Amino acid sequence: MSQTIQLHVFSIVVLIIISLSLRGKSNILTSSNRYFFALIWLNVSILLVSIVRALTNGESDPFLHGLYVGSLVIYFVLISVIILFWFLYVNYFMNEHRKHFKAILSFMIPYVIINTILAHLSPRYGYVFSITESYSATPGPLYPLIFVVSVVLLFLSILYVFLHRHELARSDYRSLVMFTLPPMVAAFIQPFDPSGTILWPAMTLSILIIYVNIQSKITNTDPLTGVYNRREFDRLSKQIEQLKVKEKVAAIMIDIDDFKQINDEFSHQMGDLTLREIADILKRSVRKDDFISRIGGDEFCIIIQIEKDDTLFDIVRRIHENIHYFNRRRLHLIPIKLSMGYGIYEESYYSGFEDFLNKLDRKMYDDKQSSKQLVN
Repeated sequence: MSQTIQLHVFSIVVLIIISLSLRGKSNILTSSNRYFFALIWLNVSILLVSIVRALTNGESDPFLHGLYVGSLVIYFVLISVIILFWFLYVNYFMNEHRKHFKAILSFMIPYVIINTILAHLSPRYGYVFSITESYSATPGPLYPLIFVVSVVLLFLSILYVFLHRHELARSDYRSLVMFTLPPMVAAFIQPFDPSGTILWPAMTLSILIIYVNIQSKITNTDPLTGVYNRREFDRLSKQIEQLKVKEKVAAIMIDIDDFKQINDEFSHQMGDLTLREIADILKRSVRKDDFISRIGGDEFCIIIQIEKDDTLFDIVRRIHENIHYFNRRRLHLIPIKLSMGYGIYEESYYSGFEDFLNKLDRKMYDDKQSSKQLVN
């Protein structure tokens, strides 16, 4: 077995392991999940096609030569399909809904269709590749164009991520940008080589980069709400306590009022929906790198680094405004109310960060009691 085939087989094994590892955990991820799985299996497919092509290259037997030509056609079709699904993955990863979906399809579908037609016509007319008398393939006159268009599309995906970087956490931004680097480097190493010796193993490395980021989210993310979990909250709290951070740190403790009533009167499914809605409201109220965690059943905590005290009060104000707007639109069976305790951590005033959080928890409880007294 040649080194090329061995590398492709190894890449397929890695991709299958990634897919199996994530399959039972996909419920905590966004709707971009299905596009990521599609990328995995499309890459497996093109690696298998490349293996078939390598094994049948130069074979004069009609059946084997037919497999060779067919593998070439499928190979060039899959290239465009993989780029299409990469764009869809990026869009859903960043937006979590159908924003820009039609725009992506409007320019990607024609690309896929044209690429498919050219690939199917190439065995006869030699557009993308041509078959030699030695039963091998050489690049056709349109092959350089296919290569350039593919690289440009990958570059456009990087540009899209860069222009919307303010909407992403730093780790997500890095993983999306890093995804495109291995295949682009591999493509420039062999720009006119239709064999694709290292291109798709390089794409496997890209998928592995995304997988590492997803795996990190699985470890530190609450599966219901998508915000950080208690484990990550405890880790960050300990880090702040030990490192004695120089930047100003503020926090907001949040509790959903009458959450038990929601569960009892409207079912636990409605309670789960409420938790997800609150998490979404909090995400819209903070900056992209602020820390939000679900630390208990209906309790959340936001930890932020600030330069000015007003930043904390602005976030609290946005939370109140977003809750008011949510209730005014009547998107829930009963109005949602939050109790909050918030403040700025000063090491000289508190015995530690845990003491600071305990004080905020007490403020939150006092806020809840005051709200009940107003109602009564």
